[in-house]
Amino acid sequence: MAGDAAFFPARGFPARLSDSVPPPFFVIIGGQPEYLRQPISKDFVSRGGPGQRRVFPGGFMKINESKLSNGVRVVTAELSDSAAVAFHIYFGCGGRHERDEVVGVSHALEHMIFKGTPTRNTLDIAREMEGNGATINANTGSERTCYHFKAPADVFETVLDVYADAVNNSLLDADEWHRERNVILEELKMYEDMPRAWVSEMLEITMFNLQVGVIGDKKSISAIE
Repeated sequence: MAGDAAFFPARGFPARLSDSVPPPFFVIIGGQPEYLRQPISKDFVSRGGPGQRRVFPGGFMKINESKLSNGVRVVTAELSDSAAVAFHIYFGCGGRHERDEVVGVSHALEHMIFKGTPTRNTLDIAREMEGNGATINANTGSERTCYHFKAPADVFETVLDVYADAVNNSLLDADEWHRERNVILEELKMYEDMPRAWVSEMLEITMFNLQVGVIGDKKSISAIE
């Protein structure tokens, strides 16, 4: 059984990481950069120079890193020929930050984050996002969790307001969780029926001496309340 003191014997990789994790950061990729700057520039604190130019399929992409007044990093990449925006929130924690008795909780939280806030229910969030042409999703890894959406650039500010409400003010309702737990258990079965995904998961478990993978197992998922 893995624990905080368990190590991969050949390299000394810690099975579970420290409780200390870096602050979240945002990544914004899209067109119409003059529009993108408007909602956030007044809260920016300059960090570094004007950014770097990197070759990107379809042309050049200018990458800039800035910092909000609360310390959160924002990475923006301008695609002048695109009318869409992709927005990602990265949290520097994932499955390897979890204690063994709560393995799978990061992935469970990923499923619960869009299940309603004090001002919007699940359908409201879906309607206000998808009704504006946005798609929402999230994923959990060993060392990070990402929540993200893609939307037309001209409704970016509207969609961002809905998304921020969902991420910051999720109710984490117990009844919703009891329903969503069954969805996760079905997801686990799906991965077990996908040899490529299952082998990748087992490789990571073996390398880092973990008890189970990021999603958890039936026992750990059923124990989350």
